[in-house]
Amino acid sequence: MSESFPRPDGTVTAMSQQPTEFDPFRSALGDLVSSGSITPAQADAAWRAGIGQPAILHRGETVAVALGTTLLSAAVTLALWWSRFDDGLDWAVYGPGLGAALGLVVVALLAWKLVGDPERRANLIAWPGAAGAVGVGLMIGVGMDDTAGTVYVVGAVILALSVVGHLITPRPPFLFSALLGLLMLYLQAVEDLFGDALDIDELGDNAGMVSAVATVLFVVVVTILGRRYLPGGEMLGVVVGLVGTLALTVLAIGLGVIGFFMSMFDAFTSDFATGFGESGPDGLSVTDELPSAVEGGEFGGPAMDNVPFGDSGPQAGVFDNDLWVVLLCGAALVGFWLWLAWRDGPVGYRVLGLTTGAVLVPVVSVALGTEHPGVWTVVALAGGLLVFGAVVSRAVIRSR
Repeated sequence: MSESFPRPDGTVTAMSQQPTEFDPFRSALGDLVSSGSITPAQADAAWRAGIGQPAILHRGETVAVALGTTLLSAAVTLALWWSRFDDGLDWAVYGPGLGAALGLVVVALLAWKLVGDPERRANLIAWPGAAGAVGVGLMIGVGMDDTAGTVYVVGAVILALSVVGHLITPRPPFLFSALLGLLMLYLQAVEDLFGDALDIDELGDNAGMVSAVATVLFVVVVTILGRRYLPGGEMLGVVVGLVGTLALTVLAIGLGVIGFFMSMFDAFTSDFATGFGESGPDGLSVTDELPSAVEGGEFGGPAMDNVPFGDSGPQAGVFDNDLWVVLLCGAALVGFWLWLAWRDGPVGYRVLGLTTGAVLVPVVSVALGTEHPGVWTVVALAGGLLVFGAVVSRAVIRSR
């Protein structure tokens, strides 16, 4: 049987799959439609939600929204790449890119104001709005170029637009764009506060430690706040956890590569010194008669103290402590995610814990140049057997 909601103008809108008996919920919705308080489409969506029936949204609509968002986003990324290719701002490229970014935001605003069906409205707001927030922020950054505070402005714009979009339509895309804006603000703040330790020219021996600890703090704080205050915050926690795992892994690989090249450089200089010794060919005393590299050469060469990786630069193995800190930070995140899983968090936290342990531990062992990896394997084996022994024993005892 099919029943209808009356419209204020006297026409009716049909609703299929209506119950034959009197439904007070449907009757109340009909009264709201008759009084003009809500539209028939809103009443239909509320009724469907009340009986657990999802709103009907044609697949073609979602695909079309995805295609439109993709094309406008492509225009934004093209403008990001080419707008300042010749240093100056090329408005022939920048203008269309800015228009595409603003167009995504306009689509979301028009859907918010004009589309009555909640599901269709959300479909037209979520991904276009989130992509528009990112696009507008990045295009503003292109316009500002290298002006002081550019990253702060870009991050703040992306974050603000994403927060507004999430308040209007609490969907995951706005969480992802907000995460990008927040990450930009956080990374710039860390660089400003610990710039000396993170300076690539100096490569201070605390660079890895600072980066690893900053990563853990970002992941933990965003995850906790998302779970506590945001609809869909659990998904945000899983996404930011994936970012944290990737950051720690890349950091460990980077420190390992730098340490490897430092070792090669040390070996080369050692072989060079050994080959010439205290007295070079024809009795030339290298240390006495050649210009001092530390003091600067008589031919105007720079002193080694004034160049990166010079005589005062870090030596091979200086990042071993950083790598151990990276490993400890990874272990802390694994413990944090397993604790969340124990607190009825989604399965994504367990996946993060498993992935981080399985990937980060061997990467750090390689980066440290471990001579006896069997020790690492035995420790991991013993720990796993102890855990499974406890779990199996408890399961056997409880099942009796």
